[in-house]
Amino acid sequence: MLPKACLEMFIEFNLICGENEIKKKKQYTFYSNPHKSWSCIDMAWMGGEINEEGENIEILPNCWVDHNSIKIIWRGRKRTKPRWTLNTQILKEKECTQKLKKELKFFFKRK
Repeated sequence: MLPKACLEMFIEFNLICGENEIKKKKQYTFYSNPHKSWSCIDMAWMGGEINEEGENIEILPNCWVDHNSIKIIWRGRKRTKPRWTLNTQILKEKECTQKLKKELKFFFKRK
């Protein structure tokens, strides 16, 4: 059981425990070498909005360290096409600005 102050803080920051999603499958996340035993996550706190947008939570296997990472799969959102933006660093190079000026002059002369 968590202390009362801790629970009040979770309410204040709108944090929700995602443990129900994790405990649907019995997955172990931490290996204690001195005890030679595995244990599972008891709690995973996340924002209320994030919890609603999540589709699945999975614990990934890891043989290099004693803690496993958690993979959260989000519900499908349409990705917007990235907008092209000019890299302003190239404008600081004189060679590049000269080439751009030359190309622009050529472009406007043709029309």
